[in-house]
Amino acid sequence: MVDEDQPTIAEARAYAQSYESVFGDEEPASYIDLGNFAELAGESTGSNAVVQAAINLKEAISNAVIAEVHGEDRPGSTGIAIYYPVSDLFMSEDLSGIESYQDVAGIFAAQSSWDDFLAFHYGLQEYNPVTGTVAQVENVSEAVAPGAEELTMDEIEVSSETASEENPVTFSTTVYGSKIGFIYTFIGYYDEDSNSILIADKDFVFADDTKELSGVYYPDWGDSDSVDVEFEWDGTVFNLNDGNASEFALIEPADYGAPDEDSTYAVFGQYYYAGEKAPTAAVMYLKGGELDSVYGYAKDDFTGGMSEIIPSTGDQFTIYDQWITLDENGSFVETTMQEGGTITIGESGTTWEDVIGPSGTYVIGFIAEDLDGNQYEQYTTVDLE
Repeated sequence: MVDEDQPTIAEARAYAQSYESVFGDEEPASYIDLGNFAELAGESTGSNAVVQAAINLKEAISNAVIAEVHGEDRPGSTGIAIYYPVSDLFMSEDLSGIESYQDVAGIFAAQSSWDDFLAFHYGLQEYNPVTGTVAQVENVSEAVAPGAEELTMDEIEVSSETASEENPVTFSTTVYGSKIGFIYTFIGYYDEDSNSILIADKDFVFADDTKELSGVYYPDWGDSDSVDVEFEWDGTVFNLNDGNASEFALIEPADYGAPDEDSTYAVFGQYYYAGEKAPTAAVMYLKGGELDSVYGYAKDDFTGGMSEIIPSTGDQFTIYDQWITLDENGSFVETTMQEGGTITIGESGTTWEDVIGPSGTYVIGFIAEDLDGNQYEQYTTVDLE
């Protein structure tokens, strides 16, 4: 891969099957599936040498892994994950950085050339690995991300300044850049009293051409350096329904491009086992509009290792609303989580349902993400009647 255009390698990293980040949901995953990444690198580079190397690697993985089992939400998994963080995490001085990786995985780092490749990939040194020692990575703060690019967007055009269920509004813009990873839509309810925005909905913008490799879907934005995007909104937001109560929930996409019945969405909150008062920070996954699984975090701030929670009748889940605080100039200050509604696990099951949001002013926008996880935004407002 060292002989290839490094942005194409960064593209493969961005789209490879990834696994939950112990550094929190706000950080891009640091560990990706090695075999799936190699396959995607062959696709993105178009190199026969990389394609053949990927074939050889997957065969070696198959021979090395005694047994590999993964859930249906982790297609493309081959049994070995590799540390491949975005540049911000690579440069970090805490547990997510390269120095911590070399310490924690010292034996592997010394015997392999992976840390040498990462140092090369991020522009810190020539690729000249020495077996038996870790890479001597200096000036980590000077790393240059081959997948990074300052994406730009036109001002958002709106078909109307007011929206309703009967008269939806169309929003459109053009995103400019050659290293576009994903594009998202954003809908937020503006609360004038607190000068803050309740995040009401986020979802992917799908490319005209969506590709699939070993069950992993990823966008193909084409060869142009610009992408036209639009979406229509009629005021719809989402609630979680337990058969008795229906509570607002921010339902975030967990994967890109899968058919509707296979698409997974996530809701963050606090899980309470029946009869217990101490909650567990948790994420509830829904598929096909229904509860699929629940996972709890080791720490209250949604970081650390995750373990599966088996829902039982009488358990409760308090949904976390996400609020963006604004300053006096209307600029974003911080995003916080606050307790919202609570649903109860019961025989009726847990589903999501479409509802029309409360009337008022909404902030509507597009978020474009480059191949290094950096996000660029454009917003406008509309009134929901």
